[in-house]
Amino acid sequence: MRIKKKHVILEANLIDMTSEFSPQEKRLLFVLNKKYGPHNFNTFNIWDGAAFLIELFDIPYDLAYDLSETYFYNGDKLFNEYIPIRRKQNSAEVFFRHLSNILEIVKSERTTEDSDLGTIELKFKGDDYGGNVVSSEIKFWVHSYSFTLYMPFPWQDIGEWPNHRRISVEERDDRMVMVSVNFEEIKSKKPPKDKWDKNLNEDEVNVVVTIQIGDRERRKKKNLMKFKIPIPKPLSKESMVDVVNSTLNDVIEKLNNTVINLPKGGNPIVISPDSDTND
Repeated sequence: MRIKKKHVILEANLIDMTSEFSPQEKRLLFVLNKKYGPHNFNTFNIWDGAAFLIELFDIPYDLAYDLSETYFYNGDKLFNEYIPIRRKQNSAEVFFRHLSNILEIVKSERTTEDSDLGTIELKFKGDDYGGNVVSSEIKFWVHSYSFTLYMPFPWQDIGEWPNHRRISVEERDDRMVMVSVNFEEIKSKKPPKDKWDKNLNEDEVNVVVTIQIGDRERRKKKNLMKFKIPIPKPLSKESMVDVVNSTLNDVIEKLNNTVINLPKGGNPIVISPDSDTND
C-alpha cells in the first residue's frame, strides 16, 4: 500500500495486495519500477532489466530474468490500482431466496403428515374450564416468506358429570386462532452500489407476527409481536433451519404466555364446580 502520511492509506496497487511474490521479490520489482519509470514496452528491455538486478543485488540469474520478464509483461497491472475481482452476494437476498425451502424442511422435521405441529393450551379472557385441560391442535402451514399457525378449538365437551359443558359451534368459532409469522426485509442505511442493488440490511431480518381470532366474518388481524432475528453467518441450510426453529419456538412461547381477548360478541366459557352445567 502506498502510504504518504502516517497511518493514512492513499492507494493500494496490485503488487501490494498480491501474495504471488515474496517480500524480497516485491522490493526488486519496486526497484525496477523506480529505475525504468512507468511501464513501457518500447523503452524497457528484459535483458537490461535482469542485468541491472544481478549487478546491483547479486541475485540468482533465473530470479532476475523472471522478475524482469514479469515487469515487462505485467508492470502496468502490478503498479496500477488494485481492483478486487471477488463478487459478494447480499446475505439478505440469499436468505430470502432459500427461505421457502427452509420452511418446508422445518415443517417436514417437526410436523406429521397432516401438518400437525403438536398441541397448545390457549388461554381466553374470562374462560374457566374448572380445572379441565383443553388443548388445541396446531396446524403448521408454509408460504413463500412466512408460515401460519392455525389452532381450531377442539371438537370436544369439557368436564364430566355433574360438571359437564357441551360447547356450541359458535363458542368454538369464537376461539379459532390463526397466527401469521412473516419474515420481512430491512432496508440498509448504506447508499446502494448501483441501480440493481436492493440495498438490504445483511445482518438482520424483521419478524412480524399477527393474530386473528374467531370465524372469518369477525376475524380481524392484530399485532402480536415484532422482533428482529440475525441473518446467520455462515449462511447454510443448517444455520437457517436453526434460526427458523428458534423463531417458531419464540412465537409458541408468546402464545403460551398470552391471554387472548375473545372477538366482539364472544362470551366466556365457565365450568361451575358446584352444579350440573349441561346445555
